[in-house]
Amino acid sequence: MSIKHEEVLYKNYGNCLKITTQKVEVLVTLDIGPRIISYRLLDGENIFFEDTERLLFVNNEDTDKMFFKGATWYGLGGHRLWRSPESFSTYYPENNPVEYKVSKNVFTFNQEKQIYNDVKLTITLSFLDEVQLKFEGMITNKSNEDKTLSSWSISMCKGPGLEIVKLPKDETGFVPQRSYSFWGFGAKNNDSRAYYGENYFALKMEPGNQNAFKIGMRVNNDSVLYLTGKSAFVKKVYRYDDLLYPDNNVNYETYTKDLFMELETLSPLKTLKPNESVTQTEVWSLSKLEDEIPVSLNEKELNRLFEKYANKKG
Repeated sequence: MSIKHEEVLYKNYGNCLKITTQKVEVLVTLDIGPRIISYRLLDGENIFFEDTERLLFVNNEDTDKMFFKGATWYGLGGHRLWRSPESFSTYYPENNPVEYKVSKNVFTFNQEKQIYNDVKLTITLSFLDEVQLKFEGMITNKSNEDKTLSSWSISMCKGPGLEIVKLPKDETGFVPQRSYSFWGFGAKNNDSRAYYGENYFALKMEPGNQNAFKIGMRVNNDSVLYLTGKSAFVKKVYRYDDLLYPDNNVNYETYTKDLFMELETLSPLKTLKPNESVTQTEVWSLSKLEDEIPVSLNEKELNRLFEKYANKKG
């Protein structure tokens, strides 16, 4: 497997590390973040949303009190590592340079210690082949006290698009097989973008739709598929049912509004002693989308698309 890397300037993100194989290109910000700002087939388009206009930011009295006067967190787009449970402290201004190191097919990116939160975020990218990419998000407790948290991995995908999530089919007896967590951001639980089926949950990303919609669910060691443009993005999700997850015990969450859709996975909650870490893993792959995204959703069509693309690479 041939992997090349070089530092480049990319749009208004400043210095980035460009990593290329024979089939895909990945760009990771180095002056800010880090964000995996682009993941694309060499002959395809970036599947991530890029906030080059800096439309997404948080700057208010809470962040002023939490960090410093004028502290501003920028969404930036791309894929980021965060921590859960969410609070204003998660909106840490990630506006400083990132250190990185390379060892063969493994790339490690270290954010400086978050001095107000006393945590350190580390992203490791490992190429499993010319297309498949393993993402590991590690959060380390750098305080002198115990911290209970979850590693939270968020892909901000461009639209229009369609997300397809395979629902659990395992036998759970007296324990609920499925559950949904809803957030009250304005969109109704029966929002027309969402589809609740026997085997699949699906969600449309509709550009211009200002109603925010977020939902969490249990995904049992399976894949999530996102279709946009001419690309099919697959994210492998992992779950440990004997451990507790955030937000009513869900390990997968998704959020959409007018500009993007987020595909979010979480690690189990873990109480970290000083210098202990929690790590969460995803495996990504990309392939060419040969179908039109369906206007109306039904179980048969969702199953056809999932079976065609969930295990396809390149």
